[in-house]
Amino acid sequence: LLAGSAVTTTIKNIGVKSGNLTGTEIVGGLVGQLSGRSKMTNGYSNATVSSSKSGGGLVGYLNNSTIKTSYSTGSVTGTGYGDLGGFIGLADSGATIENSYSIGDVTHDTNGLIGGTAGSFIGQIILLGNYQITNSYSSGKVISNQEGFTVGFIGKIQDPYGSGTNPDKVTVTNSYFLKDNQTHGIK
Repeated sequence: LLAGSAVTTTIKNIGVKSGNLTGTEIVGGLVGQLSGRSKMTNGYSNATVSSSKSGGGLVGYLNNSTIKTSYSTGSVTGTGYGDLGGFIGLADSGATIENSYSIGDVTHDTNGLIGGTAGSFIGQIILLGNYQITNSYSSGKVISNQEGFTVGFIGKIQDPYGSGTNPDKVTVTNSYFLKDNQTHGIK
């Protein structure tokens, strides 16, 4: 882990070669929280991540920041009410992601609770601000015991206004995931 929180920071050409990162709140393979118009270029993580809140293979919580040419390969696991993603756990207040990928598996066990999300690239996006995801992919499996909250590339897009009139949007271009890698029912 490079940093628990990186605010208004530039991160370039750095990564985590291996390791196991475990926490109860926000956990990321390279950075727990990347926010405040931070910029990451050529960041990577091969570490495994375990979190009961927001866990991501590269960043646990992304807020109003940019990530370019970065990747994660480690698995992400979590229990309870968290948001888990192979690349980003939870994104909020807009973001730009370009030329990036994740290949680690995501396993979400709700422990009987209702809630939480899992996605192969991003666990959940809170629709406050605009999101641009370009030339990115994920190939890891997503395994969850909660039916309906696990989708491929992005686990859930949440409109906090709930009115359908929110002007903010998510634009995904030239990006993909392997849809056959989604499984419900942890064994």
